[in-house]
Amino acid sequence: MDVITSDRGSRAVQAAWHTHPNATVTVDAATGSATIRGVGLKMEQPSDVRLALIPATGAAAQSWSGSKVVKGQLAGKDGATEDQGWYSEHYSDATASSTLVYDATLGADQKQAVFAWLLIVSKGSGDDHHTAAAAASAVIAGVSTGEVKVNVSTAGGASSVVVPFE
Repeated sequence: MDVITSDRGSRAVQAAWHTHPNATVTVDAATGSATIRGVGLKMEQPSDVRLALIPATGAAAQSWSGSKVVKGQLAGKDGATEDQGWYSEHYSDATASSTLVYDATLGADQKQAVFAWLLIVSKGSGDDHHTAAAAASAVIAGVSTGEVKVNVSTAGGASSVVVPFE
């Protein structure tokens, strides 16, 4: 969960999820949900482990206006304003790597924004993972001083979770 508090005017915010250079990232444009196919640590090749990254929704949640996968982006090229989508194991050595980027704009009168994510790890075929991720959701039910209440639903059931800010 990310909570942004500010007394400034309108502003842009961004969340970036960086992956291993050999990971595969796909985004569902309609929902903003993403699937990241993992990488085996020994051989650094794609594995059958997948992570579903599902942005929370609900009236109390700040919505993302867009999501995209960036890989090997350089500032000043194709309208990019920053370098993004790189992995570096050593200083001054970089490899292009998929980075999942979410963008949002906060209104001038907005003092606080809450972003939350549901992460589902699964192992198996792409179809099994897609079914589990499609059946899952996280809805921010309320925000109060110091905590957020989130209703989480998965194929295994539903529950309410209270997450403190700190």
